[in-house]
Amino acid sequence: MKAFFQKIHTDDFTWMDSLITIIVILVSLYMANSVLQSLTFYNLLDPHVPDTALSHTAAFYFSFIVMWITYVLFCVIVTRYRFIPLSFLAEFKAKSLGKFLTGALIGFAANGICILFAALHKDIILTFDAFKLPALLLMLAAVLVQAGAEEFAFRGFLYRCIRKGYKNPAVAIVCSSLLFSMGHLMNPGVSPLAVAGVFMGGLFFAVIVYRFDSLLAAIAAHAMWNYTQNIIFGLPNSGLVFDFSICKPDAANAADSFFYSADFGVEGSLFSVIVLLIGSALLLFTKKGRPQKERPL
Repeated sequence: MKAFFQKIHTDDFTWMDSLITIIVILVSLYMANSVLQSLTFYNLLDPHVPDTALSHTAAFYFSFIVMWITYVLFCVIVTRYRFIPLSFLAEFKAKSLGKFLTGALIGFAANGICILFAALHKDIILTFDAFKLPALLLMLAAVLVQAGAEEFAFRGFLYRCIRKGYKNPAVAIVCSSLLFSMGHLMNPGVSPLAVAGVFMGGLFFAVIVYRFDSLLAAIAAHAMWNYTQNIIFGLPNSGLVFDFSICKPDAANAADSFFYSADFGVEGSLFSVIVLLIGSALLLFTKKGRPQKERPL
């Protein structure tokens, strides 16, 4: 048994790097954040913003600042996990703009393909509403906050911690994706296929981290997936629908099909599962060498 654990664990593995310990910490932080974020959004932000679609949508996305604070503060306080925010800060010092833009392009392309086929199949009917550049830039910043918070939790904290303790990257990729999908179980319109779609989305983002050794790339990909689907085309984003968007879908005539889920969005379809699976495979296939080892404590 000892030989088996030595085979799967890294040399500096401790009980704090075990899957059970990391998952318990993640779930505890996630539950605490959910309570704090709900209080922040419903009691502090949303009731006091102007009564407009833009304000309410931006307030929701910006409320994920609480998630950033929760996880970063924990990692700073607990020395064992301090390497996570430090490695993230190192990406800015390394001027990883190219990886960020690459991630954004990948996220936009993946979601765009899913939406294109749903539109061609006439599962969704879109009409142009309005284009207001300042509002769109504000929402881009807000979506980056939301996507960045989720990525820091699942691909920053969870993925990096598992990679630190386990030799095979597949352990970190699969486990972080599984927990990511479980975090969406209470979303509106959820279904077994929607959970599978979110799992594949998590897998896709985890593979991006592995492929580029960059959390920034995954944040950009996640943000552009959400921004494209929710803000540009006004479609459900993992079941969540907001009033502000460039285009407006005809919700009454939206249809469930191979390409689309009327209640959950494109990631609730079998087609998105296939697109994300192919995208993940292509990223892994083009991977050269090995990712840099996470920065030491």
